[in-house]
Amino acid sequence: MNIYEELLEPLDIQLGDVILVSSDVRKLMLQCRRQKKEFDINACIDAFLARIGSEGTLLFPTYNWDFCNGVAFDYKNTVGKTGSLGNAALERVDFRRTRHPLYSFAVWGKDQKMLCEKEYSSSFGAESIFAYLYEVKAKNVVFDVEIGHCCTFAHFVEETSGLVSYRYKKKFTAPYIDESGNERE
Repeated sequence: MNIYEELLEPLDIQLGDVILVSSDVRKLMLQCRRQKKEFDINACIDAFLARIGSEGTLLFPTYNWDFCNGVAFDYKNTVGKTGSLGNAALERVDFRRTRHPLYSFAVWGKDQKMLCEKEYSSSFGAESIFAYLYEVKAKNVVFDVEIGHCCTFAHFVEETSGLVSYRYKKKFTAPYIDESGNERE
């Protein structure tokens, strides 16, 4: 069993699960270095894939909020600001990115096509990725991330429940470059 399989061993991850991974792999990289092993980010991702199998779906956040400031979102080139696993997944041919310019995800597996071809008008609304995660009872695997930095799902609950007074909708516009290289506002 490799270090990545050991990391997942105690977790209740089954074949067919939908998994959202919120992570900071710096400590894992240091642990590999202490054990005189090379950190292999793709082997880490592959360990998740092996656990959920072809009937599962794996998502890594690739959020980037520069769009809010008028910076173009480029489907193929905008780098996620939420961790190296998500960015590594974007470099792989077996992952695809969802289309939302703020809250995009690198996705692999059974629901990849459906999630990546959908247009999202809201970050946290009833047709968002977060609604999908709720509907399918996804599991959120969190490792080495402070809880305040990995609870984006809470915004979905706030928005859809309507029970909080501080949530309100905002519209942002900026250039959007789709997966075919077409640009629109």
